[in-house]
Amino acid sequence: MHSCPTSVVPNGHYIRWSLWAIRETIGNNKPSSATVPYPKNFHTVRGYQMLEQKKKTLTPAMEDYLEMIYRASLKDGYIRITTLSKLLNVRAPSTTKMVQKLTALGLLHYKKYGIVFLTESGREIGSFLLERHNTVERFLKFLGVGENLLVETELIEHNISLHTLQLLGHFNQFLADNPYVREQFEAFKKGHNKKEPGGDTGTKKPLSRDDQNKGTKAIDKLPVQ
Repeated sequence: MHSCPTSVVPNGHYIRWSLWAIRETIGNNKPSSATVPYPKNFHTVRGYQMLEQKKKTLTPAMEDYLEMIYRASLKDGYIRITTLSKLLNVRAPSTTKMVQKLTALGLLHYKKYGIVFLTESGREIGSFLLERHNTVERFLKFLGVGENLLVETELIEHNISLHTLQLLGHFNQFLADNPYVREQFEAFKKGHNKKEPGGDTGTKKPLSRDDQNKGTKAIDKLPVQ
C-alpha cells in the first residue's frame, strides 16, 4: 500500500491522496483519455441531487472520504478503517471520527472490527463524486496539466455545477472522438511555448488602463441575451 504526499491548497486545507487513488478502477492503471471514450450522458444525476440535499452538512473533506470509500469498495464492497486511513494518509482516530459522522448522516454502515459499508444513498453520492473527479481530471489532462493535477482537480470539483460538469463531459468526449483537434492544440502549445518574450513573436504587452476601459465599455454595450 502506497502512502500519499500531502499537498497544500491556497485555502489552507490539506488534500491527501494515495498514488493508488489516481487510478480510475481498482487494480487497473489509468487508461489514456484518448482511447477510452467518456460516457455521453451522466448516469449519476441522482447522486448529484442527493448531494445537493446534503450540501449544508457535507464538507469537501466528507466528499473526499465518500469518494475514496466508494472507489475502494468497488472490488470487495467494503473497506476497513485501517486501509482507509492509509489511503488518505490520515491517522486512524481521525478517520474513525469522520466515518462516524458520515454514518450519522445515513451514508455509511460502520460495523465491528472497523469494517465500513456504503448505504444506498452513500453509493449514489460516491458514484457521482468519482465520476465528477474523473471528468475534471480528464479535462485538465487534455489541457496538459501535469504538475499538481490532483490538487487542481480538487479545487475545481468541489465548486463546479452539474451543468458545467456535463459540458466538460461532452467536451472530453468530443476531443476523444476527434484526436486531430487534440493534435492541433498540442502543436499550437508547442509553437506558443517556443516564442521568446518581447519582440514581434513574443508575448503581448499587457493592455493599458485606457485600453481596458475601452474594452469594458464595449462589452457593456453588447445586448443581453
